[in-house]
Amino acid sequence: MINESIFENEAFDCFDEKTKKSIIELSNSIKGKSNEEKIATILAYANSLPSGVKFDEKQKKAILNVLMENMSEKEKAQISMIIKMVGF
Repeated sequence: MINESIFENEAFDCFDEKTKKSIIELSNSIKGKSNEEKIATILAYANSLPSGVKFDEKQKKAILNVLMENMSEKEKAQISMIIKMVGF
C-alpha cells in the first residue's frame, strides 16, 4: 500500500478524489509485476484517461514518484528511461 501522504504534494492539489483513487489503484496494480508489465500498465492508464486530460511536468513527476515509491534504484532508473522514451 502506498503512503497516501504523497498527495500532500502541491502537484496533486488540482486532482479530485476520483483521480487520486485511480492513482492509488494504479500503484497497487503494478506491485509484483515485471518492469515490462509495469510500463504497459502505466501506459494503458495514461491512454485510458478521458480526452483532454493532461498532466503538467510537475504532476507527471509526482505521479511517477508515487508509482516508483517501493522500487529499487535500478528499477526506478529503468522505468524512468522507458517512460521518457514513450513520452509520458
